[in-house]
Amino acid sequence: MFKVLWEKTKGIPEDLLDKITTTTIDIPSDKELRAFLTEERSDSRVILPFILEEYERDFVKANKFDPAPRVAGTVEHILPQNLSGDWKLEFSKDEHDAYVGLLGNLAPLTESQNKSVQDDPWKDKRKRFKGSNFKSTANLYDNTEWKKLQIRERTEALTKWIISRWPDLSSI
Repeated sequence: MFKVLWEKTKGIPEDLLDKITTTTIDIPSDKELRAFLTEERSDSRVILPFILEEYERDFVKANKFDPAPRVAGTVEHILPQNLSGDWKLEFSKDEHDAYVGLLGNLAPLTESQNKSVQDDPWKDKRKRFKGSNFKSTANLYDNTEWKKLQIRERTEALTKWIISRWPDLSSI
């Protein structure tokens, strides 16, 4: 519902309020949204591909990159869903469970690239990300390591971007 309304109103929050025809859907406050995005898994949310696509579009525009060719994206778990190899040296099972689904650990990749990087260590993924069609994913190359700190920092940055992109409608 949100994606359709966002597209119909061309991303103008004030117009979005006028188009909402139901009061059965609770709209979270910025504080509630921040708490959810920084503490809960985002990887199974239906809206995730839309958020990553919007972020990519905004990232390209803000950095004045040429838009990438339209390529269907998949969601890559940078810290892989399977805890193995070098990743086991940095993350305990409990830490893995807490970090793997966080928004900051998720990035768009083409299907073929996603299949090729799977559970690779960060040093290998990093090289592959550099050539990604998705500029926001290519930008991850700048991280020399991918640990809890980097996931938390990226989660916070994406959360701030989401809150500024889709402001709390009750504040309008």
